[in-house]
Amino acid sequence: MPTLDSLNELKTLTRDELKARFSELYQCPVPKQMSRPFLCRVIAYRLQKNENDCPNAPLQRRLRKLAKELNLAGTVSTALPKPTKAGTRFLREWQGETHIVSVTGNGFRYREQTYRSLSAVAREITGTRWSGPAFFGLQDRKSHRGKPNVR
Repeated sequence: MPTLDSLNELKTLTRDELKARFSELYQCPVPKQMSRPFLCRVIAYRLQKNENDCPNAPLQRRLRKLAKELNLAGTVSTALPKPTKAGTRFLREWQGETHIVSVTGNGFRYREQTYRSLSAVAREITGTRWSGPAFFGLQDRKSHRGKPNVR
């Protein structure tokens, strides 16, 4: 599996370097409307897929749907489906620090502790009440406007 460092390195590459990497991996030019964050995601996906050599069918369907959406609308939604499989990992940069959360069979593992919800992890990271799915990019942030979920 590609190391976390090699995936984080994608953030430091210039757009031209990312485009070259994309073309190398996908054997086609980068669509003009593809945003830098999405470009990083599809490159990271292909690196992981190539390393594992085991295609993830739901993820392939999601990527095909996003590609179709990009071709039709010229933009893509950043909302992701809610993960259900143990082993899924979330990376979120917050105040200059990268936080890694793993989905386990009985919750979410963050810094050697298990939490019952993703919102509890987001609260641990930020010190305020956030919607965990919104904080980790699993639902459209437009509905939350990037604000903490205060009750």
